[in-house]
Amino acid sequence: MKKINMPDRENTQYERCALCKRQTDVPADLEIGRRCFYIEGAGQLCPACYRELYQ
Repeated sequence: MKKINMPDRENTQYERCALCKRQTDVPADLEIGRRCFYIEGAGQLCPACYRELYQ
């Protein structure tokens, strides 16, 4: 059986929300074009802060 290399979640750095500072589930090395809840000029938001601002 072939072993698949998966990223080690324990060693992965995650972004923090630009507003509330909670850790998000977005890896810090993920391209900004592929991120959800990223606001250009502000940074990464958590889903709760994004909803509060935009809905």
